[in-house]
Amino acid sequence: MNNYIILFTIYDFIKTKSLTFNLHKVRRYSGNRWNDMADEIAKQERNAASCNNDRIIDTRLLCNFSFPLTFLPVWHNISIDRHIRLFTRLVANSLEEVQWSFNKYWSFYFEETFTTSRWHWGLFWQYVN
Repeated sequence: MNNYIILFTIYDFIKTKSLTFNLHKVRRYSGNRWNDMADEIAKQERNAASCNNDRIIDTRLLCNFSFPLTFLPVWHNISIDRHIRLFTRLVANSLEEVQWSFNKYWSFYFEETFTTSRWHWGLFWQYVN
C-alpha cells in the first residue's frame, strides 16, 4: 500500500484521541474549492521539499507505532512508504538510465545546451547526487 506510514499515523492518531469522523469522497478536478486548495498546498510543499531537505519529515517520528509494523524499509535515511518491489524496480531503472546517459554517443542529449529537451539536467543531477 502506498503512503502506508502516513495512513497508519492517521489511524494511530484517530485511535489515540478516540476521534469519530465521516469521510466524503471528492472526485479530483471536480472544482471543489477545499480539495483544490489542498492540492495546491501539497504541490507547493512538494516543490519546497525538493529544494530544501529540511522540509522533509521523518515519518518514523509521526506516530507511536501502536499499529503492527514488522519493519520499516529505509533507503539513504528516507523511509520507503511504497510497495517495496516497485520501489526497487524504480531505483534499478533510474540507475540504468543514469549509466546510459554517460554513454559518449548519447551524452549530448543530457547536456544543458541541448535545446529540444524539456528536462533541467543540472537540477536532475543535483537531485540524483
